[in-house]
Amino acid sequence: MARIHSNLTPRPKTKPTLQNIRISFVGNDPIGFSQWETFPFIAAVIEKLAGQTNGFASDSEIVLGMTQDSALGPMLAKIVAADPKKRKNTDWAAIMMAWFSQKMSVGANSHGKRFERTDTQPVGYRLREAVAPLTQTEALLEFHNDGGESTHDKFQDWRRANDNGLFINVKSENNAMLHQSLCPHSGNTYFEEGAEGSLTNKLKICSNNREELLNWAIRKGITLKLCRDCKP
Repeated sequence: MARIHSNLTPRPKTKPTLQNIRISFVGNDPIGFSQWETFPFIAAVIEKLAGQTNGFASDSEIVLGMTQDSALGPMLAKIVAADPKKRKNTDWAAIMMAWFSQKMSVGANSHGKRFERTDTQPVGYRLREAVAPLTQTEALLEFHNDGGESTHDKFQDWRRANDNGLFINVKSENNAMLHQSLCPHSGNTYFEEGAEGSLTNKLKICSNNREELLNWAIRKGITLKLCRDCKP
């Protein structure tokens, strides 16, 4: 089986994207991409399929979903085009899925916190219990590392559970911006924490109520700008 050289691609300091990836081969092994770049997109495919079934999405369903995904599909096509053995896109999707599963099993990525796997045939994955959306008694939530335990994963959980929510990214009293929860500035909701990569190094104030967030900024004397991209 082909090996994927995850250690040959340095981890970038930006959010994961597959648009500009260049694939080449060393023998029969592809290089040019890392697990940090690909795993968030694989996780998004699993989440979509498991959500549709409200149960386990099988390996074969996930592999097919990867080939049809708007980000992973073109990447798999690049691998097939460069592959000296000309294996199919489904073959490479299966290899990448096995890589994802192995890393999840040994705790080498955070996706084991979000998915559970059944090892009975057919092997499948489903979502663990999601974070409940905010209630009126929880009008505001705050996520900030602030020298203590990281809250990156909890913030990402909140974003997935509150896709119509809003948050303020607070850099300073004179530099704070209101975003929609799924604003692309914060990347994919499966973007993992890493060196210089935590979304909660800066304070995040979150709510489903826009007025609550605006009032919070007024109370704190913080100048608030609106994101021009997500237009909250």
